[in-house]
Order: sequence, then C-alpha cells, then structure tokens
Amino acid sequence: MSTFFALLFVVAFVVFIVFFIKSIKAKKRGYDNKNYRIIWIVSLAVFLISFVITGVLNPVTDETDLSTRVENDTSNEDSNIAESQDADESAVSSNGYEAVDKFYEELTANNTATNSDDLSKQVRELADKYGLYHDSKNTGLGVRYFKIATDYDESRVISNNDIDKGTYYVYIIADFTKGSPEIHLVDNTGNAKTEDTSADNASDDIEIIYELNDGINEYINHFNMANPDEPITKEMAIPYYHHGRDHEDQIKYIVDEFEIVITGGSEVYIGYTPDTSHTNDEYKEMFKKYLRGFDLGLTDDDMNSDWDTIMNNSTHNVKFDKYSIDLSMSIGADKEFDRITYLTITKKN
Repeated sequence: MSTFFALLFVVAFVVFIVFFIKSIKAKKRGYDNKNYRIIWIVSLAVFLISFVITGVLNPVTDETDLSTRVENDTSNEDSNIAESQDADESAVSSNGYEAVDKFYEELTANNTATNSDDLSKQVRELADKYGLYHDSKNTGLGVRYFKIATDYDESRVISNNDIDKGTYYVYIIADFTKGSPEIHLVDNTGNAKTEDTSADNASDDIEIIYELNDGINEYINHFNMANPDEPITKEMAIPYYHHGRDHEDQIKYIVDEFEIVITGGSEVYIGYTPDTSHTNDEYKEMFKKYLRGFDLGLTDDDMNSDWDTIMNNSTHNVKFDKYSIDLSMSIGADKEFDRITYLTITKKN
C-alpha cells in the first residue's frame, strides 16, 4: 500500500510541474489557461495527499513488522511451553506408577512432619517434584486425609470413602494425636501392595451413627469410646432445626436436663434447659465428659487443672494448646459471678 502512494506521489509531482509550466506559458501568450490551471491544482493536491499518506504509512509498517515479530516470538514461546508441558505429562504417563513409588519411598523415608500443616507442605512439594496430583480433606477432628495419584480424578478426596477408590496411589491418614501418620501405598491393578508405616497398624472401625456429617460422626465415635456407659445413640443424633431448616452440620439433644449442641465435630455447646438449674460441679463433669470426645490425650488431672484455670480466669474464656472454652456465668446477689449458665468447647485444628 505504501508503494502505491509513493508512486502516486511521484506522478502527481511530475504532472504538477508540467502543467504549471504550461499554464504560465499560456498566460504569457494570451491563451486561455483554465484547463491547465485546474490540472496543476489537482495534481498539487494529489501530490500533497500522497506525501502525507506515504509518511504516515511507513512508521505503521515498521510497527506492524515489530508486532508481527513479537507475536511470532510469543507464539514460539507458547509453543515451547506447551511442548514442555506435554513432555512433563508424557513423562508422568510413561513413568506411571514409578512416580507414585518414588513419592511413597521418599515420604516414608524423610517424613519429619509433627502436625497436619507441615505434612501438607511436604506432600505438596513431593507431589510437585514427581508431577503427581494431590488432594486432602480435613474431618474437623484432628484427622486429615491425603491422596496422591497420577490422575486428577483419582486423587480427589470428596468423602472419606474416596481413599478406597482408584488404581495405584498413596493415601495418608494424618492423626497426630495417635502418633505418626499412616502412609499407605495401594495397588488395585491385581498386585496386593498395601503397607502401613504407623506405630500401630490396627485402625479403629468407625461406626456410622450420624451419616450426614463425617466430623460429627467421628466425634460421636470418640465420645462413645471414652464414655461407654453413656453413649450418644442414633436416636439422639438428629439434625438441629433452627432458622427454618435442619442444619446437617449440627445435632441437638437433651441429656440429664442439659441441652447439648455438637457442631461439625469441632465444637460442643453445653447449656441448661428451661426450668432447670445445675451446679458448677455438674457443669464440670459435663465439661470433662465432652472434652474426652475430642480425643486430645488429656488425663483426668489435666482436665481438673484446666477447669481450675477457667474458673479462676476473670473472663472465663481461656485458650489452651488443643482447645478453647467460652464459659458464661450469672451474677448473684452479691454482684459476684455465681452459677454457670452455659459453656462452649472448641477444638483447635
């Protein structure tokens, strides 16, 4: 396009010169120079327009070339990245179970995690190192499931039962209240290859008492093991109805004239029911009973000591290493705190 206007620029300039001279000569000789004058004026206009357009087009052409080079470079870079990613995926696919084996071997050999967050970081770094997919699920009771596989769908942990699905993968049960995490290598290709590195390979069977929330169900199982004479039954474990609907992550029931609300397996509310009154010692026994349900490894002496700390605290709201408590007391006639009205225990994750 710029070549055309450059040529037009030259032609218009030549025509302008020729007819401008003719117009002057004709005027000197007394001839009518109207046609000559029109031609050289139009030629001059075409000349000027062509000059401007040619000057504008040249820089644009250069920028266009630069843009094209940048686009080509970017395209090549994207192509190289895509080829690199394809190569990585191909390597994972070709190595297949070998990558899972290496992940398992390195994790079991070098596992130094002392809590769930440290383990999560270690799992993520190793999975990235070997090009594997990973996922996890926190139950809310200090137990966290991890799953690592070559395929994204197989690595997903949507429910606790997902750890039993897949072809060849590693899954981890991280419960640091019971010691080191259990690390399993599973081969469902026909070769039994399941191992367990925990100090105690025997795992407790989880009874389904409340099927609508895994955290609550696990809390109930721990509670019933700690308090076998006063278990929480299926009849007691019903969703808490409030604000116009059932809340499946909460259960509410009445026991010994106490109102109990368990939320997500990580929080327990203990309060009084209408027209009832409980002593502070009765609240203390309920505190110890429901604290055992969190399976924190606390002894009876530990809980007695914590209770004394709570009662001696001016706000009665205390944060311990493994849990916190919010306790409310009424004020008696002497304007001093008198009776407990409710308490809430919240387990730290």
